[in-house]
Amino acid sequence: MVPLGAAQNLFEKIDYAEVPGAELLPQVINAYGVASCFWSTVLAHNTKAFPTGRHPRNWKQFWDVKAFPGARSLRNDPAGNLEIALLAAGVAKDKLYPLDVDAAFRSLDKIKPHIKVWWTAGAQPAQLLASGELAVSSAWNGRILHAMGSGKPEAMDWNGGIINSDWWVIPRGAKHTALAEKFIAFASSAGPQAALPHYIPYGPVNKKAIALIPPGILKTLPTAPDNEKKEVFKDVAWWSKHQGEALKRWDSWLGQ
Repeated sequence: MVPLGAAQNLFEKIDYAEVPGAELLPQVINAYGVASCFWSTVLAHNTKAFPTGRHPRNWKQFWDVKAFPGARSLRNDPAGNLEIALLAAGVAKDKLYPLDVDAAFRSLDKIKPHIKVWWTAGAQPAQLLASGELAVSSAWNGRILHAMGSGKPEAMDWNGGIINSDWWVIPRGAKHTALAEKFIAFASSAGPQAALPHYIPYGPVNKKAIALIPPGILKTLPTAPDNEKKEVFKDVAWWSKHQGEALKRWDSWLGQ
C-alpha cells in the first residue's frame, strides 16, 4: 500500500504540476503515488447451483447457508474479508470504518465451517465456480465478467462490493523520475483511462474519462454510478496502519 511504503521512505514524491491531479478522483491521489484503476471484490455465484435464479445477492445472504446452500469460498486475506464480515453482520456501508476487528472475527467464526476453499489467486474463484466445485464465492469483478463473457455458468452482484485500486509509484532513487512522472501523467489522462475498460472491466481514476466510455462498457465497471452506490471504497489509510496486526490475527484465526 502506498501510505505504508511512503512511511518506509520507499517512494519518490509525485509532482502534481506534471500529473493532472485536478482531473483525478480524490481517492486516487497521494503525495507518493497515483492510482491507476479501480477494481472490486464482489459476490459471485454458479448459475447452475441456483437454477430458479434465487441466489445470494449480498453478504448477509452469503452467510445464510440454510436459505442458500452450497460450497463457499473467500480469499485467504483479512483485507476485504473484515469488511465483508461486518456487512454480513448488518453494519451499514457508511459505518464500516474504523473497522471493528473483534466484531468482524465474530462474524467470520460463523461462516468459517462452511468455507471449502480459501482462495489465494484471482483465477481460482472463476475456475472453481465454472467447474461447479463452488456455488458462491468472493471474487474479483474482472475475472467473473471475463468468465461470463466466455459463456461460463457464472454471474455476480455489486451489492457490498469492496472497491480497491492499483497504484503507480516511483521507487526512491530512481534515475528517470521526470520520465516516470510523464508516463504517470499520460496514463492518468482521460483518453488512456477511457480506453482501459475496453480491455479489462476496471474503473477509471480520471473524472473526465467516464463521459468517454460507451454505456455498454460503463455498466460493467465498479465505479459506474449505478454500481458504485452499492459498494464501499476500501479505506487505504486504515489498512496502512493496521495491516500487520490484522494479518497476524488472521493467520492465527485461520489455523485454529
